[in-house]
Amino acid sequence: MARVFWRLFFPFLYGFLRLTDPFWVWLTERRGLVNTVELFVVGRRTGRERRVMLGLLAVGDRRYLGHANGHAAWLHNLAAAGEGRMVIEKAGPIQVRAIRLEPGEEQDAVVRAASRQHPFPVDVAYRLARVSVRHDGLFFRIEAPDGTSIPLPARARKE
Repeated sequence: MARVFWRLFFPFLYGFLRLTDPFWVWLTERRGLVNTVELFVVGRRTGRERRVMLGLLAVGDRRYLGHANGHAAWLHNLAAAGEGRMVIEKAGPIQVRAIRLEPGEEQDAVVRAASRQHPFPVDVAYRLARVSVRHDGLFFRIEAPDGTSIPLPARARKE
């Protein structure tokens, strides 16, 4: 029953965030918003580049992106493309490649990091839905093609 609730809740939460996207863009540009980055990825159906604002997670020196219930268009686009461009704060775009995580220790560490590093209210939702997120979430390790480290936004909280 709890997993059904979270499967309905996360699309609602992220739909609200998408609806209020102009405010979050303004806030991020003006003040910075913890771990927020912009990801540009080519759509698998249209071939056009799409932009989405996401929370970049850090576990040690590795960086991650993901979604709590695994049902977002950008996830499927990233999985199909295997790469994208990321803008961190006002720096230029960084080419990145995405490696899909399988369930296991690495993904569990990312879920724990999400409950501490994402801004409110997403951090609380991840904490409350941890079991559901571990089962339904979809996450990617994000790497630079040349192996260099991907920086975190200045305000980001590290694990």
